Amino acid sequence: MFKDMPVVVAAGMRQQTQQQAAASVSVVTANDIELFNYRSLADVLHGQRSFYLSTDGLDWFAGVRGFQRPGEWNARILVLEDGQPTNDIIYGQSNLDTDFVIPMEAMKQVEIVRGPGSALYGTNAVFGVINQVTKDGSDINGFDVKTEGGTGSTIHQNILFGQKIDDGWDVVADVSGYSSQGDDDIIYDGVTDAAHNYGHIKDADGEGVYSLFFKARKGDFTFEIDNAAREKDNSAASYFTPFNDPGNQYERRTNASIRLDHDFSDTESLHAMLYYGHYHYWQTFPTPAAPPVPAYNYISEGQDDWLGAQIHYDWQMTKTFHLLAGAEGTQALYILQEDHTDYQGSVLHVPSSYTSGALFAEGELKITPWLTTTLGGRVDDVQRIGLNASPRFAAVVTPTDKDTIKALYGRAFRDPNLYELQYGAPPPAGNVANPNLNPEVVDTFELDWERQFKSGWRTTLDAYLWKMSNAMYNFTYPDGSIQVRNGDDIWANGVEAEIDRQWTNGTSFRAYASYTHGDQDGNELTHSPNWIVGASTAIQLFKKNFISIEPQIVAPMESDSGLSTHATFITNVVYTSRDFAKGWTFQAGAYNLFAGSARLPTSLDQYEPSINYPQTEYLFSLEHRF
Repeated sequence: MFKDMPVVVAAGMRQQTQQQAAASVSVVTANDIELFNYRSLADVLHGQRSFYLSTDGLDWFAGVRGFQRPGEWNARILVLEDGQPTNDIIYGQSNLDTDFVIPMEAMKQVEIVRGPGSALYGTNAVFGVINQVTKDGSDINGFDVKTEGGTGSTIHQNILFGQKIDDGWDVVADVSGYSSQGDDDIIYDGVTDAAHNYGHIKDADGEGVYSLFFKARKGDFTFEIDNAAREKDNSAASYFTPFNDPGNQYERRTNASIRLDHDFSDTESLHAMLYYGHYHYWQTFPTPAAPPVPAYNYISEGQDDWLGAQIHYDWQMTKTFHLLAGAEGTQALYILQEDHTDYQGSVLHVPSSYTSGALFAEGELKITPWLTTTLGGRVDDVQRIGLNASPRFAAVVTPTDKDTIKALYGRAFRDPNLYELQYGAPPPAGNVANPNLNPEVVDTFELDWERQFKSGWRTTLDAYLWKMSNAMYNFTYPDGSIQVRNGDDIWANGVEAEIDRQWTNGTSFRAYASYTHGDQDGNELTHSPNWIVGASTAIQLFKKNFISIEPQIVAPMESDSGLSTHATFITNVVYTSRDFAKGWTFQAGAYNLFAGSARLPTSLDQYEPSINYPQTEYLFSLEHRF
């Protein structure tokens, strides 16, 4: 009556069931992605326990287990694409928006591994690792064409092709485009002066995205390449831009990899990957006239290209002992941070370099039929930073065939990125470089109890405690300039609970709740809700017709300015009719319901103490598979 437990790769860099993995893991399947119409990674994380979202009007940020720093680009979450790291070098960011290089239609599953991941993956894997597993041609076997439109002049089109060819090739290709005008008049109640247009931001919520993806596999070799670009209006006038002309942001990403996965036997395999990454960021800050200086555009730009290589050996040495060992290195090809204006030319020109190398190993010992221990670690040597050691230990106990108890410890770190170390520019950028920053180090202790009932229901109860040393924060000088510095320790503890079940007809139910308390120097953390509750359910109405509902309530949060928001209640509802005619699927959805009364806390680089949650959207789509 229930599906087999999903297989995950990211938790141990090899295939394991959720029960075997030495971490608290969730898996979002292609069926979930379709029935809930997830359009980005932000949509996926919205429905996951202990995760919550925020935006500054440009990008989405994910908080997890009580920690979020808007404007730091999700630098404490590592996002993988079929195992390839995608965080760039200058900003160390994980991108969650609609321009992530893999269209959602091409994803087979999304693996969400909570807790520290640096023991296998190095920097940025502080609070979680998200691995996006792409579809194979054999999962598609033909074309899938989707057209979607709705409020805000939103249009989304996607063409997916996949085929397993008789001569051994397996090929997937995807082309996707998205555009939206968004809300034509955004009103901020906290801004009432004429200089800021009485709180109105008009015709500045547009967004345009394209993405391309291609994967080919034959035998032991797999080649992947993708490219995506996004232009987004600054709908909240972030970075103190004018309300009547807040400017926009442009980003472009490219990833490519060649992988070797070779089995020497049933117990030994070698995995190697050579990968390339590219990121280009361009932000326009319109600056009003201040005679005798005329109005001008201030442009901040960052671009980096890098090569990476990873190799690891997977060996089941005996029936009770498994060894994984490997190495990874990164070499920058080109790095430049540059600011310029159309009034005075170049303001900042900072070329840079970056190299890193790492060794890692992990051993898993099955001591008894009911007790398995894991011990591993990684040592990273990073230019300008030096050595970082990241150990982890796990004990997985299965006292019954239904119960799994995991006792987990891990250390993770985030190196200061090149933006924090080297970017220094006068107002309106107003930043001061800090080449003396030290890495953040986070120690996490966790106890996880998972129970699988014969009826198909599954429950999870998780308790955790983490401590962050050398926590980075923005220090503000009297003139308003900002510098990133290391600060006091941060502590947080919490509990998570979840119950879920999936049926073979596609129906699913999941409900979750979490409580977190974070503290820094005796003060509660900003942008940190004490509790989150939510649910995700997809119900088969009749035959192949489903209604999917995903509500989430997030507790009040305090902004950096000291203002506390009210609790937010956001709900998505999607109706799906599969094969209403042969090969055709219809979908209608309402997203961000009840957003009209929801506010999100802001950081100190915005005029308003809180901003509106993005408006409610209504979307309709037709999809044809042939």
